[in-house]
Amino acid sequence: MQNNNQTVVDFFAVVYEANCSFQSLNRIIRKYNYEIDLIPLDLFERSFRHLYNLETFEESLHQQQVSLWLKTDKGPDKEIFISEEFYATLSAYYSVTNPFFEQGYVMMCTTRKVFPALRDGAKIDRGIVIQDLEKMKKFTDNLESSLHLARYGYVAFHSHFARIHSENSLIPLMDAIDPLGSESQRNFIEKDNALIEALLNIDFRITDYMQLTIKAFEESFHIKNQQVKFLHLINCLEICFSTELQDASITLTARYCAILLAASKREFISLYADMIQLFALKKEILAGNVTEKLPFDKKDEFCQQLVFLEETTRNVIKKILYLNCKSKEELFYKLDLKTLPGEFGQPVSFPTLAHRFHGKD
Repeated sequence: MQNNNQTVVDFFAVVYEANCSFQSLNRIIRKYNYEIDLIPLDLFERSFRHLYNLETFEESLHQQQVSLWLKTDKGPDKEIFISEEFYATLSAYYSVTNPFFEQGYVMMCTTRKVFPALRDGAKIDRGIVIQDLEKMKKFTDNLESSLHLARYGYVAFHSHFARIHSENSLIPLMDAIDPLGSESQRNFIEKDNALIEALLNIDFRITDYMQLTIKAFEESFHIKNQQVKFLHLINCLEICFSTELQDASITLTARYCAILLAASKREFISLYADMIQLFALKKEILAGNVTEKLPFDKKDEFCQQLVFLEETTRNVIKKILYLNCKSKEELFYKLDLKTLPGEFGQPVSFPTLAHRFHGKD
C-alpha cells in the first residue's frame, strides 16, 4: 500500500510479438524487480490511450466500438470492446500483424519504484523519472538481445513510459517502432532459460572477441531487406573465425561451423555442404542475381536459406559462448582437437576431413 508521504511510479514497456508463454520469463527477471504482465486491451485503452495522442476515454465512448475476444487460460474467452479510433491507431502504430487483436491483451514489462517523501505540493523531478526509464530501456535492450541469441524469432520491447500515481500523469520515453516479427515466432522456449539467465547476469562476461559478433547478430533483426540481411549474417559467421593475421576463408568458416554443430561424421559432412551452399548464395547476391524480381519458387527457396542461416548463426554463437574460450586461438585449438564418432564409432578429426573434401585453405 502506498504511504501518503511517498511517491509511487510504475514503469512500463510494451512487449511486441509475444504471447502468454512469454510469462515464463518472470522466474528470471523478477530478481531484477521486473515482471511480465498481461493487460486487457479495453483496460489498456482506458489507462494509456493519451500516450497515442488520442482524446480522453470519456469522449471515446461516443465512437463506434470494435469487438474483440480476450483469450483466457481458464474458462471461455471474454468479449471486450475498444474504440474504433484506438483500434486504427494500434493497427498503424504496431502493424496489423501484431498479436494484440487476436489475443485481446497487451503484454507489458513492468516495474515499480517508490520515491522518498516530498514536501507538500512538490512534484517529483521528471529528470529522475526519465533516468529510471532509461535504466529500464537498458534492461529491456539486454533482455531483447539475450532472447534473440537464445531462441528463434523476433521479440521487441517498445513504448517505454512511466506513470506517476499521485499526479495521474504519464511520461513517455520516445523509442522507435520497428515491427518485423511473424506469428510463427511468438512461442517462448523454456529450455533456453539458462542462457537468457546467464546473459542477464551482471557477473557473466562475454569475451572481447565475441562482442562484435553478438552486436552484429542483434543488428540483423533491424534489417528489412532480405538480401542485405543474408550478407550481414554471413559476415557474423566470418567475424567469429577471423584474426588479425587473416580473414576467415569460406572453407575455414564452413568447417568450424560444422564442427561446432555436428554430432557425428555424417552430420558434419551434411552441415559442411550446407555451409558451402550458403557461401555460394552469397556470391550470387553480390553478383546481383538474387533480387526482389525472382520467381516465387526461387524467392521461397531463398527465404528458407535465410531462415537456415539465421538459425545456424544463432547456434554457432551459442556454442562458442558455452565453450567459454578466452581467445580465438583457444577456440581454434579446441575445435581442431575435437573429434566425433565416425560410421563405425571410431573418432574422426574433422579439420583433416574438411581439407580432404575441399583442399587446404
